Amino acid sequence: MALYDAHNHLQDEKFAGILSHLEREISASRVSGVVINGTRRSDWTAVLAIAQRNPWAIASVGYHPWYLDELPQNWREQFEEFVTLNRVAIGEIGIDGWKPGLDRNLQREVCAFQLSVAQRNNLPVSIHGLKAWSELLDILKGIGELPAGFLLHSYSGDRSYLKPFIERGAYFSCSGAFLEPKRAKTFDLYKEIPIDRLMIESDAPDQLPPEAMDTWGLTQSDSKARLTHPLSVELTYRALAIARGVELSDFEVRIEGNFKRLFGAFIQAQRV
Repeated sequence: MALYDAHNHLQDEKFAGILSHLEREISASRVSGVVINGTRRSDWTAVLAIAQRNPWAIASVGYHPWYLDELPQNWREQFEEFVTLNRVAIGEIGIDGWKPGLDRNLQREVCAFQLSVAQRNNLPVSIHGLKAWSELLDILKGIGELPAGFLLHSYSGDRSYLKPFIERGAYFSCSGAFLEPKRAKTFDLYKEIPIDRLMIESDAPDQLPPEAMDTWGLTQSDSKARLTHPLSVELTYRALAIARGVELSDFEVRIEGNFKRLFGAFIQAQRV
């Protein structure tokens, strides 16, 4: 059965010098779908290039709240033109309440606009809401229905928000970082989320899985800092299937169905 990585950043400069190697490893693996998320205009072209040369890669672009200081004056036109010309998914976008010094009003404005583009163009969205899940829910309510659905990447909010997000069409992706014992409370949330709303992500090169479980030994070329390998999604599949008390093969089938419901149009387009 195929595996799917619902959210990563293969274009990240931390992968400089090893990207071709990673692409070959993914191509030879069971991973059949990978959503690569751009975070600012300067990396969208790199995201698109990876998707154009790999049938398993899905390009997704957005203005991430951490990088809004890089917004050009014509950011709205620039974003909508890139999305419509290249027919990509939308994300990583969102609201961030963790990193200090970010303009909250600008975050809301940029997030809402990108959601409106997704709505008008019937495109799926990957959303960041770190320590801002309530605010994000309010924005989604104001926007209205997102017909193609949306993914809450590495959801770590309160369980009380699960139902209202699900009612709006949310999927939730679990990363390997939640396998750390100190994050057990967050991992427990993923035992409660309905199985038809679950996905798995690596968030490579970030959100490292526990070192004792990480057999890939991937490091940055210059600093030798440890990096998350995109194939580490296998760890999370296995751990979450065990935690939920289901057979791994059955769990993989269900996750594949979820991934194809949200991103299936892009898989088909890539393989034509």
